[in-house]
Amino acid sequence: MHFLRAWLKICDFEYGNHHYRLPSINIHPSFHPFCNLFYSGVAVCVQSVQSACPSWIPPKAEYKDKNYYRNCQGLSTIPDNIPAEALEVRIRGNPIRRVPADAFSQLSHCTILNLGWNEIEQIEPGAFNGLISLEQLYLYYNKLSEIEPGTFSHLPALDTLSLRENKLTTLPWTVFTDGTGNITRPARLSLALRQNPFQCDTTLCWVKQGQQDGWFTWWLGYDPDCANYPDTNWSDVNLQCDSIGKPL
Repeated sequence: MHFLRAWLKICDFEYGNHHYRLPSINIHPSFHPFCNLFYSGVAVCVQSVQSACPSWIPPKAEYKDKNYYRNCQGLSTIPDNIPAEALEVRIRGNPIRRVPADAFSQLSHCTILNLGWNEIEQIEPGAFNGLISLEQLYLYYNKLSEIEPGTFSHLPALDTLSLRENKLTTLPWTVFTDGTGNITRPARLSLALRQNPFQCDTTLCWVKQGQQDGWFTWWLGYDPDCANYPDTNWSDVNLQCDSIGKPL
């Protein structure tokens, strides 16, 4: 058990009601293969559970107190009874397909929002309005095929964004713009994009630029997979960018 908890901490994973994270420490690249293997094993276990709830969350479980909210009740919509004081919100393993505008607008104190392992296909513009304290946003293991412009704007405290294991073929820089086209991105971001069928072309030049400029790092090494370059690592993909894209 002590060994398992140690790996949960290293791989930035959850155990029970606790989320182990070392925000000030970059995971050494030598750990990435082990973390990937760990995640893959967990994913297989999760997918085998009929309720689609992660195995460490009891089926149809709801837990909430002043600072924490967790729900795996087979929800089809985002619940409206999340405590306004909540610091951590985890709504996972539900057949939720859409995140509507202003779904979390009352959660100005929330620092962690985990919407992983749902069936989210659409995030409406303004879905994350009001989350002015949000530091970590997890959208992994969903069914997102596109993300609307402005989706991640006005999240000034955001430092971690995971979009891995979705159906994204591209990710435009406009996801960080407001309604007037102004860029409103966080100062620095830990980003996860792996296990999406990206068509890597000039529309992702801004990603190359952001990496080169040190604007973001790859969370646990989860850089993009390129469906059109299946045997090439992201770092070796030449997007043939004449100009590196929209400056960020």
